[in-house]
Amino acid sequence: PANRPGAVSQQLTAEKEKMDRSRAALREFQQRNGIADPEARMAELTARLLDLDRVFAATQAERASVEAASRVFPQGSPRAVQAARELEQVRQREASLSEDYRRIKDEAGRLPALAAEYRQLRQRADADSALYWELSRAVGSLPAPVRIARVALPAFRPASPDPPLIFAIALLSSLALG
Repeated sequence: PANRPGAVSQQLTAEKEKMDRSRAALREFQQRNGIADPEARMAELTARLLDLDRVFAATQAERASVEAASRVFPQGSPRAVQAARELEQVRQREASLSEDYRRIKDEAGRLPALAAEYRQLRQRADADSALYWELSRAVGSLPAPVRIARVALPAFRPASPDPPLIFAIALLSSLALG
């Protein structure tokens, strides 16, 4: 019948609009939350927490070393004053690391809910896209689709240099060389 191509074209247009809406909803979610993929972000946060644990442990060891050294020098001596300054700096780093740890842990705590919403939006977008492309291929009006397998994400932090590690090594070396 003459009406059939028009109906198929209307259905194809409706499916394209539905696909565009579901993709737009996924993009809006990503922009609103500043996260391209919550599962990848969780992996980044987990790696960052492990790194913070390592740096925090080194900082605690450094604090213990500086505290022990500060007790050796007579009160009020230049070395005791220097040790007190170093101790204050180490305590400030500890406080900063603790704050970073708390902030990252809070963000990681919010991610499971975001991940569930993301999966739902992603599944809807994928299903709408698959339906549209399948319908368009069946009609023969469009070529096979190109699908992005995974969104490229920048590295959470550079592989090198590692400023906290360099700083810790330099500080420990300076303490050892005294």
